[in-house]
Amino acid sequence: PGEKVDETFSVPIDEWKARTASALDEAEAALDEVEKAWSTIVGRKESLRKQLKRLQKREKKIQVDQWLRCEELFGEWEDAMNDCYEEAVALSEADPVKSLNGDLGKGDRMVAEAHHLLDIITKVRENKWESLEKNETILNERGRATLWIDRGLEKLGEQCDLIAQKSPEREVSEEIDLFKTACAEFMDRVSLGCDLAARAEDQSLIEIDTAAKEVTDARKLFAEKLSLTPDQMLSEKERNPDSYLAEARRQHEGALAALDLGNVKAAEKFLDETDRLISRSREVIKQSGEVLEDFPEANEELISEYDSLVSGGRIMNTSIIGMTRRFSPDALLIDPEDPKSGSYRDLPAQLEKDLDEILIATNRSKTRYEAGGLLESWELIERGRFLAKQGENLCIRTVAREQKMAKLESENERNLRAQILEEQDLQTPLNDRRITVKTLSVFSAISVGLREAESELNAPDGRRNPYRVQKLLGETGAKLPVLRESMAADIEEHLQAIQLFETVERNYAESRQLLQTATNDRIPNSPETNRSIDEIEKCFGWLSEAREELETDHADWQEIQASLREIHLTLSEVSLTLERELRLANQVVNALQASTHEVDRAARWSGFHGVRISGSYGRRALATANDDLQHGRYDSALAGARTARSKARSAIASAEAEEASRRRSARLSRQRSRASRSSFGISGSSTSIRSSSIGGSFSTTRISGGASSSGSGANVGRSSFRSGSGVGKSGW
Repeated sequence: PGEKVDETFSVPIDEWKARTASALDEAEAALDEVEKAWSTIVGRKESLRKQLKRLQKREKKIQVDQWLRCEELFGEWEDAMNDCYEEAVALSEADPVKSLNGDLGKGDRMVAEAHHLLDIITKVRENKWESLEKNETILNERGRATLWIDRGLEKLGEQCDLIAQKSPEREVSEEIDLFKTACAEFMDRVSLGCDLAARAEDQSLIEIDTAAKEVTDARKLFAEKLSLTPDQMLSEKERNPDSYLAEARRQHEGALAALDLGNVKAAEKFLDETDRLISRSREVIKQSGEVLEDFPEANEELISEYDSLVSGGRIMNTSIIGMTRRFSPDALLIDPEDPKSGSYRDLPAQLEKDLDEILIATNRSKTRYEAGGLLESWELIERGRFLAKQGENLCIRTVAREQKMAKLESENERNLRAQILEEQDLQTPLNDRRITVKTLSVFSAISVGLREAESELNAPDGRRNPYRVQKLLGETGAKLPVLRESMAADIEEHLQAIQLFETVERNYAESRQLLQTATNDRIPNSPETNRSIDEIEKCFGWLSEAREELETDHADWQEIQASLREIHLTLSEVSLTLERELRLANQVVNALQASTHEVDRAARWSGFHGVRISGSYGRRALATANDDLQHGRYDSALAGARTARSKARSAIASAEAEEASRRRSARLSRQRSRASRSSFGISGSSTSIRSSSIGGSFSTTRISGGASSSGSGANVGRSSFRSGSGVGKSGW
């Protein structure tokens, strides 16, 4: 019972001890925390009180400046901090830990955030305020509105007030960082606005006026050279410098308006566009002056190019007429592989059109130049130059195509002759019976291609296509090396087929030897043996067919090799099966012989004391095994023979054991009989006779037992056993 109680309550007691120890540890930790809080809370309260006083002084100093427009910044914030301090003081005696971690922690956080915000404001005041006032003064002196600066400062003040409102509820360090970034961006914005105001008045406006004077001077100069009035110069549509400068003034005004609104980024873009327009107006003046100097020479060059192109056009027409008469329309495609690319037949019409446009451009450019349209006249010159260059390229391409066609025809003739000679050289080796039909088909395709190429090459005028001939010869030329490789491969495949046939033939001879063994061993065949014999006979027929195919001209040697490999595989599998079955048949015969010997020995066995072997001693199993052998059931026959042998040996062992037991019993009986006669005084003569009789009987038994190991001894033993047995029975 004691053990049972101990097993029942040991676990709960251990758990109770563990919980008790844990509670004690937690209590000890709590006491340590309280003790630590008592030791630090006085200093923390005093530190918070000092920080609050310091914050009040800094807050008053900031409010005196009033530059940030946030006079009420610390109104409610300071009250929240004082409330935290008072609640911490009131709670410090009852729960110092809660006071330390709660109200004092919250108060310390708000004080730290307030000091952080004041530090940012102080640094801005010390580092940026003077620059801010200076920039604002500059903007005022330049007549720019600065109301956006006051609104920006008010917005910063509102951001500070929002920080102060959120601080009693949660941490506001992220908002303070955003305020710091906003201050920096605002100061940069004011500085950029001041720089842009100076750029607008001291640079962009002056540049506009300067560019306007440059336009006036250029008009006078250009008009004097062309004997025109100034208002006729630099007045082309969409190229008038006055238009650019007028737009530049509008962009300048937009920049000033954006500055007054405080949108300095937009003002900067306006001024950039102003500068671009001024540069564009000066570029027009520069380009017009260059045209004024270069136009006469450029116009003469264009006229010369026109005349040269007319001569080139005549040559091109002659070339195209010659190609049109000789070659087919497909051969005159610009891209022979793409019918949509156009034809050389259409190039004369295109050139004629380009010549007309060049002539028109030449005349119009001169007219516009003389009327003061300098840039437009130069554009017409450039257009004429482009068309002249395009026409020149057409003439060059046409002559090049004519030369290429003539060269291609010559190359095709040489290539065709060479391939025909190679075709003739290949005809003799192709008559070799070892060359396969597949290789002959390749040769046939080459011959067809050569005849087609020859026919195309000799086609009448107007139907020739050198590109088609080139393609046909390229295809036949690519097939010739393949043909030679195929011929060499065919010869090699034929040799391999013969070697493989010889190997399979040897394999078949070995299989035939196994077949003869199975036929002559006088052992009934198993179904597997019969199937193997049938397969060998089939392989003989297949091998004969393979021999005939090998003697056939232009046969497929690879296919024959595949058939031979299949025959070889079949013969190998059959040989293995046949070897296994022959080996198993011999094992069965040997086992049956051994079993028959054992069963016969059991049937002939007899002892001296009437012991005989009766019942089943393997005869039935032996008969069944012999029957299985006659039907080719080797596995069953082998198992039955082993069973018969085992039963015979077991029967003999049991009989011998029984005989030994009876012999021991008889010996003990005789010993007891002698002892009895000695103790009761039986007469000597009677005793002697009976002892002699009994002794003769025992003597016979011993002889039988001693000679039972040999063949003759066994016969003597079996006859002595029978006579002795009778005497024994009548005697007893």
